[in-house]
Amino acid sequence: MDSDLEYLQPVLNTPTHQYGYVPTIWISVSYIFLTIILELTAVTVYVNWPSNSGQCEPLFYFLYGHAAVWFLTVIFDHYLKWRHHSLYLNGFLDFSEQLKKISAFPLQVISLWNAILLAVVAWYHQTNDELEKACQQTLLKSPVGSVLALISVEAILLIVFFGNYLYFKEVFQIKDNSENLILSSDVPEICKTEKCMLGVDEAGRGPVLGPMVYGICYCPLDKEADVKSLGSADSKTLTEQKRETIFDSICKETSYVGWSVEVISPNTICNSMLQRQKKSLNQVSHDSAIGLIQRTLDAGANITEVYLDTVGPPEKYQEKLSLIFPQLKVTVAKKADSTYPVVGAASICAKVARDCSLSVWKFREGIDLPEGTNWGSGYPNDPETKKFLMHNIDPVFGYPQLVRFSWSTAEKILKEKAVEMEWESDEENDPSIKNNTSITSFFSQKTSSVPTRKRHAFFSERNLVSTSCLE
Repeated sequence: MDSDLEYLQPVLNTPTHQYGYVPTIWISVSYIFLTIILELTAVTVYVNWPSNSGQCEPLFYFLYGHAAVWFLTVIFDHYLKWRHHSLYLNGFLDFSEQLKKISAFPLQVISLWNAILLAVVAWYHQTNDELEKACQQTLLKSPVGSVLALISVEAILLIVFFGNYLYFKEVFQIKDNSENLILSSDVPEICKTEKCMLGVDEAGRGPVLGPMVYGICYCPLDKEADVKSLGSADSKTLTEQKRETIFDSICKETSYVGWSVEVISPNTICNSMLQRQKKSLNQVSHDSAIGLIQRTLDAGANITEVYLDTVGPPEKYQEKLSLIFPQLKVTVAKKADSTYPVVGAASICAKVARDCSLSVWKFREGIDLPEGTNWGSGYPNDPETKKFLMHNIDPVFGYPQLVRFSWSTAEKILKEKAVEMEWESDEENDPSIKNNTSITSFFSQKTSSVPTRKRHAFFSERNLVSTSCLE
């Protein structure tokens, strides 16, 4: 029964990825900060309380302050529930349930401490004829000291909660492989003043597994020979160890070399190629290259020449880039990574980044692969890759995010191994078609229509409908 329930778990992301990050860090920091400030204020009031005044008055200030903390905690608790509920609606069921248990801790602790503080004060009232005399005793024996000790323990528990909450959220976000990632070096000062050349190349365009990575590398025009001396060449002709050594050298030459890479997730590739308005892999590649060039220009690099390995017909690609960047001299050529050192360096940056991302890949779907599991090169014709695809498929939700669903190899295995699905007609559910007014409607008699309730995005995005029975 438990294995059957796993198949009812919805997909763990949406095309927009709007719930991949839950913005609760700042409100959590603010809550802890205000709580600690209130409790430190209570301690400060006690320490500086004049000896000739009533010694029990700080006790009541403690209680007033704790009531304020409880009110603040109620607001904090409702905010977290609102944010975490969006995760639940979007399908992160396991994560949202665990996060719900963790985030409920502050309100539970503060409420429990309210009861304990009330019990402590009531006990002192009952066991002492005059509360004021009890307050005048030493700190360890007075009700003020007891309340102060309880508040200190409470503060420690809240700090531990905050650390646990941050760790749990960070683990969740680290495992999110559905988003693209851009990493960049600092722009060398010399590249801001002298004219520079920039090379662009990719790694992982053909594999069915893992991300595609676009990389750029740039340097002053008169430093091209220095980049070549670092060992820049077509990354496919180098061993993994040699690529890492050259990349390390590129990173160390911060005085005249800059680089940047964009890791394009398999999820992004699949969504682009399978969405209604399909976006080809060439378009995804072009957008990444254009974006990296623009980011480098925006960062202040004085780029005047750009060299790229071709994606599609070289003439059309070069014309497209020249129209977007008329101020740059653009050269698109086949085997550019073997011809131009900066393109070779970009190729190495991209390849090292892809290899690294695969080596530390975290399966947020809960897949535990045996140690030493090998998925091969990731290319569709690799027997090890095919074996991985055959043995890591869910009958309902298909493959983990490592796999590019849009590849024909994956589609073929899905048809053979996965459960056959029947989806509603896309046209029937397309709001753009539904909202179009037919020309014949202007000539027909208008009738009153009963408003229909709009379906929640969670169901409409997944084409889910309610059923009366399960077969």
